[in-house]
Amino acid sequence: MDYENSWRLLKTEITNILNNEHIHTSFEDCYRHAYAIVLHNQGEKLYYDLEEVFKRHLIEKVRPSITNASDFLPKLIESRKEFCDSLVSVRDIVFYLERVFIIQQRRELLYVISLGQHLFNTEIILNPNVCDRMKTIMSEMIESSRKSENWEELKSACKMLLELGDGNRKIYEECFEKLFLDKSAEFYKSESQKYLKNGCEFVKKISEILNMEEKFFHFLDPKTLSKLENILIHEFITSNIQIIVNIEDSGLDFMLKNDKFEELNYLQYLLDLVPNDINSPDFAPVMKNIEDHVIKHIHDYWSKDIAEINELLSSHNFIEYIQSLFDLKKELEMFAKKYFNTQSRLSKRLHDEIHSLLNPDSQLLSLYINHHLKKGTTKINENDIFAILEKSVSVFKYLSEKDVFEKYYKNHLAKRLLFDKSISKDTEKFFISRLKDECGISFTQKAEAMLKDIEISNDLMTSFKNKNAGKNVIDLNVQVLTKSYWPISDIHSCILPISAETAFNKFKDFYFSKHSGRILTINPNFGFAELKATFYKENNIEETKTLTVTTFQMCILMKFNESESFSFEELLNQTKINEKDLKRTLESLTIGKESQRILIRTGNENHIDL
Repeated sequence: MDYENSWRLLKTEITNILNNEHIHTSFEDCYRHAYAIVLHNQGEKLYYDLEEVFKRHLIEKVRPSITNASDFLPKLIESRKEFCDSLVSVRDIVFYLERVFIIQQRRELLYVISLGQHLFNTEIILNPNVCDRMKTIMSEMIESSRKSENWEELKSACKMLLELGDGNRKIYEECFEKLFLDKSAEFYKSESQKYLKNGCEFVKKISEILNMEEKFFHFLDPKTLSKLENILIHEFITSNIQIIVNIEDSGLDFMLKNDKFEELNYLQYLLDLVPNDINSPDFAPVMKNIEDHVIKHIHDYWSKDIAEINELLSSHNFIEYIQSLFDLKKELEMFAKKYFNTQSRLSKRLHDEIHSLLNPDSQLLSLYINHHLKKGTTKINENDIFAILEKSVSVFKYLSEKDVFEKYYKNHLAKRLLFDKSISKDTEKFFISRLKDECGISFTQKAEAMLKDIEISNDLMTSFKNKNAGKNVIDLNVQVLTKSYWPISDIHSCILPISAETAFNKFKDFYFSKHSGRILTINPNFGFAELKATFYKENNIEETKTLTVTTFQMCILMKFNESESFSFEELLNQTKINEKDLKRTLESLTIGKESQRILIRTGNENHIDL
């Protein structure tokens, strides 16, 4: 095998392929010559001679055609495509070189196509003349893209540069990325300096520039985009925002006081571009300063409302207090919604401040709700009640001590249910369902169980009265409560009057006939009774009145059917009412307006002597 003759033939045909010219030797003959060279251990010589052909072609043919072209970039892209296409045909001719020689070498030799692409990069792209002209053109394209919407050419150039590297970013970084980032930083800094004297103009103009810069985001390499965003944030925002906020006649305070809705939204947009994990120790104080400005504005603008609410809180005027909170809530939420997006980094501190200002007193909120759910306290129709309850829930959301509210609410609910003071079951169930929506089932479980107890008790009493129709001496109504659900403290029993005791025992027998293994205990604290009492006016004129009294009051008053007078100790022993409860009950019957006193007593006018 004569290497020189075989290589001369191969070199001629490979050169023709690279020049996109007709080859004179068949593909099979070319392949056999390359096969024979490798077979006779001349693969290494063939490899390096092939490399030299590629190199000479690029230096002598391709490079001049590109550098002399008026349409430099299109010519570069076209030349690379033609060269890469020709490499495929060359590879097919010397395929045996790849399959046997290159693959068996321990040295890192490139496959034919990779070798050609590598040489194109080193001899063409990284050639100083080509590279410098490439940078000049890329620079012009960057400026042109910023001045117009025509960025397709720049996009194609970036794509080509990334492809040239075949996984290596060196060419892309050298010819485009570094240049692009430097020019971007220069452009951003120059633009920001133009508007630094006017805060309103700055946030608006910079936001507009950022919107125009978004065209680069659609085609830039992710790593380049990340670097660009860091430069953008530094040059436009973190370096200037403190100055902008503090400008007296156009800064943040001016925007807030003069209802500059658009400018505040622009400012918020800029701030939200700064990542939360930004490596800038100076930005946290800047954000706090901005938040402080907003919070101060809220306190200044609504100072009278806040002062009025605090006064109403001190006076325990729960109706006006909660209604004032409704009004303030509406205004603050409108302010926050109008000026600050819920996803904004400013919204959390703003929300926390609004939460603090609207945090209602637990007891007064419960009293307000009780006022509207209780019979006889309001003449508002049921539809309006639902609206009021919905407003109450909206304020309840801001309540920090929900467990304290739960305690007051359950006490009020218990009294409404036990004394039949609730305006309707529907309103009670509606409010409980809204609390469940806000706090979950565990928060309302006991309240729902209390309603269920009342419903079951009503059905039970209907059944009892139907069975004992005409047999009852007194009209008894018993509510059977599950102790664990109700806000019941320690139960202090007492001795009931005989008629009441007899009626209760009859009910107890009826109840145990339906439920075994249970215990019924009377709770005097929640019971009440209606008594007919005869009073004597002047000249012994009788006057009969119906008194609505508590269970303890009933036990005491009924004793006076047995005697005209009792000492405290006698009543204590005969009724077995707890001493503290007895004292309080006697005071309610003997102290107050003279026309409202049921019993006459001796002793100090202001308290019961024990």
